[in-house]
Amino acid sequence: MDDDFADDGTTVTSGTHPVRASELRKDGYVVLKGFPCKIVELATPGGQVKLVGIDILTGKKYEDTVSGTADMDVPEVTRTEYLLNGASEGYLSLMSETTGETTDTVALPTGKLGEVLTAELEGEKTLYVTVTRTMGREAVTSQRVAAAV
Repeated sequence: MDDDFADDGTTVTSGTHPVRASELRKDGYVVLKGFPCKIVELATPGGQVKLVGIDILTGKKYEDTVSGTADMDVPEVTRTEYLLNGASEGYLSLMSETTGETTDTVALPTGKLGEVLTAELEGEKTLYVTVTRTMGREAVTSQRVAAAV
């Protein structure tokens, strides 16, 4: 595991583990340029490993080429589905249906997903969001409308 430093100077476990570059596979995860990415392209020309990944929290694209024998960091990723209760001051009010615990620390996403959630909240639909957590960060990465009963 690697250690990073939070804005306040405290040590935060980043939640990664090393894997040899030659063992990485498409649709797996890797840290590229310091960002947790899903591997969307992987090529192995001449003992090198060329990686193209999409940041799992922001959707940005990153590329890198490394030796096949290099150790790469692979992020530990968790996804949790929550019932969306509302939004206030840029944060979502979420509840776990399995534990009943609530949280209001997850930011309302920007871009299209944020627009969709804001519009859906104005309706009478029951919404669920998936929160992805990795390397000490979290973000809403998808949403779904509950099936009509």
